Amino acid sequence: MVLGVNEEGYREILDFFVGGQESAYVWQEILQNLYKRGVKEVLLGVFDGLPGLEEAFQAVYPKADVQRCVVHKVRNTLSRVQKKDRFEMAEDLKLIYRSPSKEIALEMF
Repeated sequence: MVLGVNEEGYREILDFFVGGQESAYVWQEILQNLYKRGVKEVLLGVFDGLPGLEEAFQAVYPKADVQRCVVHKVRNTLSRVQKKDRFEMAEDLKLIYRSPSKEIALEMF
């Protein structure tokens, strides 16, 4: 699914696909199609870490920034923590990623 969020915070599904295979080539085609349909100014791409997706995105939107989805960052982190410590670690991570500023996030870290 490709979800867009405008400057006012309004979310809109820009495109979606059922089945198929996820590859950098397929995503680049999807992104080029969105560009042709009028999605020209993109400021940020947020992804789940699929290999090649970031490169495909930046080929179509070279001026946009890229970041990993917070949910996937947290999942990847918690998978490396002992089960008995996961709840506490998850609570600590919330203090960081829900911080209103970088300074406060660094303090929580």
